[in-house]
Amino acid sequence: MLKTLWWLWLLLAGFGVGVLLAWGPLAPQPGTQSPAELRPDVRRDMLFLIADTYAYEHDLRKARERFAALNLTNPTPIFTLLVDEALREGREEEARRLAQLAVALEYDTPVLRALAHTATPTPTPTPSPTPSPDVGATPQPSPSAEAVQGRYEWVVVERRPLTCAEQPGDAPLLVVYVEDADGKPLSGVPLLAQSETDTQRFFTGLKPDNPGYADLEVAGSRYTVRVDQGQSEVALDLTMPSENAKCSQLSTEEAATAIRGWVVRFRRVSPAP
Repeated sequence: MLKTLWWLWLLLAGFGVGVLLAWGPLAPQPGTQSPAELRPDVRRDMLFLIADTYAYEHDLRKARERFAALNLTNPTPIFTLLVDEALREGREEEARRLAQLAVALEYDTPVLRALAHTATPTPTPTPSPTPSPDVGATPQPSPSAEAVQGRYEWVVVERRPLTCAEQPGDAPLLVVYVEDADGKPLSGVPLLAQSETDTQRFFTGLKPDNPGYADLEVAGSRYTVRVDQGQSEVALDLTMPSENAKCSQLSTEEAATAIRGWVVRFRRVSPAP
């Protein structure tokens, strides 16, 4: 009888230890699985989520961290495949946001860059905005269809390289103009420029003769810029010249075509009725 009780106590003790281990230190901990260990379809959905978040936050550093956690090898074909899939399924806006993320992360192609800078078309024609006297001979595109529908308060109406002949100087320069819906310059508007390693905030109002003007000497190699007020379209893929490319070392003929930086013009659009 005592021998039977002894074995019974051993069995119960072993069962108790097993339960404690299963529910204690040996139990799988929730939330410890890294994004790189997720199924491919889940990682694909997370890539769209990162693109949506980047379109809202405009935080390139966070987007890079979230993307790196997915540990994707050879990302460019993946971006191309998913963008093509979204377009075939009629998810144009998702495709454009994903293309914008690919451009920002430098995993882009000419097709992805073209899509990133193209607004989703709509059947409703968009009237051309009133030309600004500062644009000169450079044509200004109409505000995007999304902006007319009230998606953006600010849209990019000009994005072009800045030559050494226009503004001599050796430091890479980002020049931004901000206008109201009628093309009139706006002073005191906050702007946000972001590179891979840097974020800088600056304001319009530096020139008395053009209160909508702002400029920023930059040190990074690739920038995005937006109006840091309300919903703003983002000017992407602003690649700056290297530190060794100095305007002061160029001839007059070379300065006419040498790139010192970029010119971006934002225009406020009236919300859709």
